[in-house]
Amino acid sequence: MVDFQPILATMTTMNKGFSFIELIFALVIISIIASMAFPNYRFTLVKTHRLEGQTALLLAATKLEAHYAREHAYPIDTLQGTRSPNGWYTITATQNTPHDFTLYATPVVNQDSRCQTLTFNHLG
Repeated sequence: MVDFQPILATMTTMNKGFSFIELIFALVIISIIASMAFPNYRFTLVKTHRLEGQTALLLAATKLEAHYAREHAYPIDTLQGTRSPNGWYTITATQNTPHDFTLYATPVVNQDSRCQTLTFNHLG
């Protein structure tokens, strides 16, 4: 009969820590998960910046409309070169007649290839 006690005793003493292969395997799994997560994070970040540009346009349009209700004119010159709250977009404005305006939100950094300049006019 074979005595397994010495074999089991040596196997239990060898299993302290982890091997190099196990470390490489764990790093491969972590890198695969990171490679899938990073594009989703980037897409969410771009959507957040775009939403900031839209919010800045609506805020500027609200200020223009409030001034128009009081003075019957749009103060376009006050908006030139203003930035969105976190600075991702620059707001500019044009005016063809005294009763209209067009607002532009241009990204400060080329962050979004699908949506370069956001536009909003007096009609919405």
